[in-house]
Amino acid sequence: MPGLDLYNKTFGKKHTLADLTGQDRIVKRIERKDGQFDHGLVAAYFLRNLTTSLQALSGATLDRFENLTKALAAALPPTS
Repeated sequence: MPGLDLYNKTFGKKHTLADLTGQDRIVKRIERKDGQFDHGLVAAYFLRNLTTSLQALSGATLDRFENLTKALAAALPPTS
């Protein structure tokens, strides 16, 4: 589920990339169009629809998340 699609589903919008000005991060473009971006509401929608949300993620996104998780685990002190 690309970021804009997730935002649209969360807030009942129908924005397309062509509706948003600029080449910066999608969040910044949405803020210029609609005002402040509420990450919490988008995250809550993602979690409420977790099965569908996860199926929509690309393999590359899942790989990045896995690598991030491994890096965080490696940075933690060992447990005794």
